[in-house]
Amino acid sequence: MSSLIGKQIDNYKIIEKIGHGGMGVVYRAEDTALERSVAMKRIDPLRAEDPRFLRRFQDEAKTSAKLEHRNIVKINEWVQDREHGVFIVMEYVDGYTLAEYLVKNGPMPYRQALPIFKRLLGAIGYAHRKNVIHRDIKPGNVMLTKDGTAKLLDFGLAKIQRDDNSTRTMHSLGTLQYMSPEQIESPQSLDSRTDIYSLGMTLYEMLTGQTPFKDPSSEHSTGGYGMMKYIVEKKFQPPKHFNPEIPEPVNKLVMKAVEKKADKRFQNADEMLLAISEVEKAERRIPQPEASPKSDILNNLVALVNGFSNKISIAFNKIAQYSKTFINGIRTKAQEFQTTSLFDKLVRYKQYVFLGFVAVIAVVAILLISGSPRQTAPIAEPNHETGGENPTEPLAFVSIVVTPENAQVSIDEKQYDSSQLTDLQLDPGKHSIDISLAGYEPINEQFELQESTNKPIPYNLDPLPATVSILVNPTTANLTVNGNFILRSNHNNLKLPPGTYDIVVSQNEYQTRRDQLQLEPGKTYSKEYRLRRIGVAVAPHRRSKLQVTTEPLGASVWLDGEFKGTTNNPLLIEGLKIGNRRIKIEKRGYQTVSRTVPISHQEINYFFVRLLKKVKIKLLAQDLTGRFIIGTIYVNNVNLQRSTPLEVDIAIGVRYVIEVKRRGYISDRKEVYLERGTEIPNNRLIFVLRERS
Repeated sequence: MSSLIGKQIDNYKIIEKIGHGGMGVVYRAEDTALERSVAMKRIDPLRAEDPRFLRRFQDEAKTSAKLEHRNIVKINEWVQDREHGVFIVMEYVDGYTLAEYLVKNGPMPYRQALPIFKRLLGAIGYAHRKNVIHRDIKPGNVMLTKDGTAKLLDFGLAKIQRDDNSTRTMHSLGTLQYMSPEQIESPQSLDSRTDIYSLGMTLYEMLTGQTPFKDPSSEHSTGGYGMMKYIVEKKFQPPKHFNPEIPEPVNKLVMKAVEKKADKRFQNADEMLLAISEVEKAERRIPQPEASPKSDILNNLVALVNGFSNKISIAFNKIAQYSKTFINGIRTKAQEFQTTSLFDKLVRYKQYVFLGFVAVIAVVAILLISGSPRQTAPIAEPNHETGGENPTEPLAFVSIVVTPENAQVSIDEKQYDSSQLTDLQLDPGKHSIDISLAGYEPINEQFELQESTNKPIPYNLDPLPATVSILVNPTTANLTVNGNFILRSNHNNLKLPPGTYDIVVSQNEYQTRRDQLQLEPGKTYSKEYRLRRIGVAVAPHRRSKLQVTTEPLGASVWLDGEFKGTTNNPLLIEGLKIGNRRIKIEKRGYQTVSRTVPISHQEINYFFVRLLKKVKIKLLAQDLTGRFIIGTIYVNNVNLQRSTPLEVDIAIGVRYVIEVKRRGYISDRKEVYLERGTEIPNNRLIFVLRERS
């Protein structure tokens, strides 16, 4: 595997190995075209040689690539390299797996685990709405970025892996401890609730640092069969058994997610998200414990004594200072008035005078203290996010108005129904909102609230167009939709906005068909209209006619090597014998069409063809030094018996696989698919061949 380091696979240069799994090895690579890092998973070469596996892999990769969610690792494409095998190219996540985090740090506090888990629930709920089941959720398939974002990996790959290797034990896949009972008993008939179970087991491990199977008191035997029997039949120890700090509501939530019967679990991700939100709400509403009357009296008495002792101590100190100052003042006045004898009497009884002053002032102080109302400090509500005291924060009020009203709305990954969107109380600042409804373009964006009351925020979902395929017989019949003529080339996959449409199908000598279609957003419709001839008897005849129509018009038509005219209008060729005829159609700048056309007994046979525009491309081969060399050209695995340089015609809308080979060199192949308006620089394709070492 290490030999791939430094290799160039398509547009990707392998930099380093970053992991491995049941499907193969994962590398970090550099996208040389876009200058960004990507992750490339190399599929086991033995599996990649199986065409059945390859077909399933391509189908699942296409399905997974359609998932666009901030908590799902994006699949970019898959690459099949002739020399090095099959790779799936994914978004590169700079971080570590949840499994690595738990090994290094141990279990998470539930207040840290629940926000991460809610993001995973949001991702899996989105995937389920897209009819995609993960089937292999586990801590090893969860990436944690350095900023704390959680992302799910490997959507759909577990199905390919399991379908492809039915003889391989589930334990050898490394995910048995996260499999639901139904995934063990009937893996071919799973629904989204199997992912709910795997998520519950993942949360179990996040909170305890282990799965219940590591309990030494558990009765499951060693080996895969014993664990499968334990998963299907035995009751698990609750996570609180391993971590007593887990609150009972969280403990119950985990145990409901890992119920053995799917009907007893949370039925979808939104239901589990709602349950977590209720747990968090209840925790924020827990009141402070109330003191009993006796303890309240005791506390008040202690507080009163402490207050009195402090204030009396201060009072006595001040009294002593004032008394000393007072006596010294009397002494001074006595000396001035020569009343020494009176002063001497005061000095003789000064301690009694001092105590009298102290008693008077103490009584006054006590009366003042007992007369003042006792104040109680407010109890601060604990902030469960930070663990400290948190004064009441200002809230912003907002109303969310969504059209249509039955859309699903999620704000900050919390689900709301339509009745909760009026006068909604949220913290000031930025909030994310996700709105979805089948048949409509989803909305994923942010809005910002100020502390003051906000005006209603409207969101209007744009309906997706309906797709209509219409088959008419005869094929030359005219089709109008709401009075607009529709070209035959547009009869299939006709995109129309939702609404009511009048359909008219007509043809000379045929009965006109009229219909009305009511189209709903995002739905697909298929209609067929067969016209009946109007009273025209078809007499038996030995010769027939052929009407040829091309798009675009103006093509030259040869029949059995004889020129018959051009299709400036539909070309009618008469007097043809019954049987197969060879037709060739040419137009400058378009691909030539050669086919066999059956001529039947019907009065007129119809032939329609859409010509593909062609582009001349020059094929060149170079070595690594940039020197042009000669190489043999293969198109769609067919040897053209021609060599580079060569100018070939490429049709618009046709996919080609072109490969150039040369003895002693590693071949180079390219997939070419041109759409209307696309161009190849200088109309040249250069193939780079490397000498074999």
